[in-house]
Amino acid sequence: ALQMLTVGKQKLDPKGVALLANALKSASQAQSVSTVRRQRIQSEFKDQVDEVVAAAEKSPTLTTDGRAVIKKIREEIYGIFDE
Repeated sequence: ALQMLTVGKQKLDPKGVALLANALKSASQAQSVSTVRRQRIQSEFKDQVDEVVAAAEKSPTLTTDGRAVIKKIREEIYGIFDE
């Protein structure tokens, strides 16, 4: 049998517990959607950055300092090290 739960000074009956469970489920689903959306946006942004960096590397006007900056970006952000 379900017993009454006490939260602070208020008691929850089975209906209240069900409402809390539904609220938690809804919050978890919203968080999951938010996480998936964030991951998709991050992936799209990374692809755009990759395109810009690749184009910059091919630029005939790229200076030695520019090459150093791109190398640092690849190492510190992407973890790509020249062999």
